[in-house]
Amino acid sequence: MQLVHDQENKQFYISISNQKAVLKYRITSDGNYDLYHTFVPQAARNKGIAAQLVKAAIQCVQEKKVKIIPTCPYIKTFIRKFPQYQSFLI
Repeated sequence: MQLVHDQENKQFYISISNQKAVLKYRITSDGNYDLYHTFVPQAARNKGIAAQLVKAAIQCVQEKKVKIIPTCPYIKTFIRKFPQYQSFLI
């Protein structure tokens, strides 16, 4: 499974059996990333795929030296579980 950062469509995704696991974002006026949606196909859930997408988004944010606005409930929960990522929040 290859993780792709599709900057044009503002999403990270992994193709899984003709479907996509996806994390979508918006870039705010000050350059921060609003991570607003994650989706993993039913058959691929509970395998850490959503976590891979979030970690890729965090790595991107870290490289760009901007912050995250976690409006997606999954991402809010993920960051609560892993406090090492809280420094990337606004």
